[in-house]
Amino acid sequence: MEKEQLKKEEQLYKEAQKEGFLHTLEIGRDALFTLISNVQRLEQAIQTIDKEIDSTEPPTPVSTAPLVSQMQLPKMEMRTFDGTLTAWPVFWDWFRIAVHDQPIPPLNKLTYLRGCLLGAAASVIEPYALRTQNYEVVLAALKKRYERPAAIKQALYRELERLPRAKEGNLRTTIEAIDRIIELLGFQGKDVDSTHIIYLIKQKLPKSILEKIEYEKSEWKVPTLRDRLATFVIAEENVASILGYASKESYSPHWDTMEIRCSFCTKPHRTHECRKFSTPDERSKRVVELKLCFLCLKEGHRSKDCKASQCFKCGRRHHPALCSPANNTDNKVTKNTPVNQTTIHLATTETNATFANIRTSPNNLTPLWCIEGFASNPRNHHNSKKVMVLLDTGSERSYITKNLAQTLKMTDSQHETLSVGPFAATKPITMETRRLQVVLESQDRQTKEVVTVNTVPSILHRPLQYAKIKMNVRQRHDIQTALQEPELLLGADVISRIL
Repeated sequence: MEKEQLKKEEQLYKEAQKEGFLHTLEIGRDALFTLISNVQRLEQAIQTIDKEIDSTEPPTPVSTAPLVSQMQLPKMEMRTFDGTLTAWPVFWDWFRIAVHDQPIPPLNKLTYLRGCLLGAAASVIEPYALRTQNYEVVLAALKKRYERPAAIKQALYRELERLPRAKEGNLRTTIEAIDRIIELLGFQGKDVDSTHIIYLIKQKLPKSILEKIEYEKSEWKVPTLRDRLATFVIAEENVASILGYASKESYSPHWDTMEIRCSFCTKPHRTHECRKFSTPDERSKRVVELKLCFLCLKEGHRSKDCKASQCFKCGRRHHPALCSPANNTDNKVTKNTPVNQTTIHLATTETNATFANIRTSPNNLTPLWCIEGFASNPRNHHNSKKVMVLLDTGSERSYITKNLAQTLKMTDSQHETLSVGPFAATKPITMETRRLQVVLESQDRQTKEVVTVNTVPSILHRPLQYAKIKMNVRQRHDIQTALQEPELLLGADVISRIL
């Protein structure tokens, strides 16, 4: 009995030990260790995921609303607008695409717009503060001021009409200006393939190009004409490159505006017009003081070594600006020459011949160049007159007598004040003059040239002893002379173009 009782108690003890407090505590401890291990693994997994997120771009969200305020435009060169009416359409087209249509706040758009405006355009928006609500207000003010298609078209037409005629050897500048205007007219929805526009384009071409255009085709369309002119530009530049010329774009001679420095006072006027040193004595002393050559008024050599030509007024070896009026009357006059005439005017009767010359022993006879031709009014070619034209390579301008201008009934002109140094004059003369254009034609009327001239009372103070020299003339007694007064003088700007 006691043994059976003992077995039951041991069995109860074992069962109590399995379900007791210590057993429960042991199970709880094992579970705690398991949880701690799981937490550590989760933390490691989270860190790994965070690193992967940082190294890759986030997926595109379904709604972009939270990101709009953080979006920035890429860096680009911003265009500017200074208020030029014809530049508005292109500027607004660019700004609309680059800024206006972008999903950025209106305040940012207004900031960009302010940065693009200069001059008169900036003044339009100056009263408006940098506020979100002002963007549309500022935009409306600019469009009201500059978005005027009719006015833009008129301005482009005026620009095309006022575009100067292209010079020989500098075709690219004019053609690029024409292309820009045509593109802007097309941007405004204007039909640019019109007879009037083709006529305006042809007016801007030099004579040589216009002759080729007319020879190739009598009727042109604007696109094909532009393509042909582009070909001429490339050909012109290729020829210049082959011949080794410098870039024609950098050479744009303008005889009226080229820089001139006086040899006596270094001020911007011609040497013979100097008023500070106005007399021959003052000028001679100045030459000695500056150690200049008496023939060319330049430094670095002596007069006896100078290759410059003698004075055209008196034939002596000094610069014309140093010539005294007494020198012009000291020389003896031959009996074959009238006393009141000191020059012989020489020319050829053949238009394609070189200008003739004659050997004369007296020093007081100075040969000059001349041509005969017809002068006419550009607006009315019926107003025409045969004239003698004096060629003067030392003159920077061309001149017409007032009597000839009145005879040709020339009215359109621009008034100017000029300081002119006439032939054989010791001091320049200041006079009021009119600047106008005259058409000069050869004797056979096969060649025409439009010349810009200034009106003067007379070209010379007396008529010339005029002689027409044929190419086979060898002796002086074979020359028949007559008195005639030139009514036109062509300066270096025109001579270089027609000869």
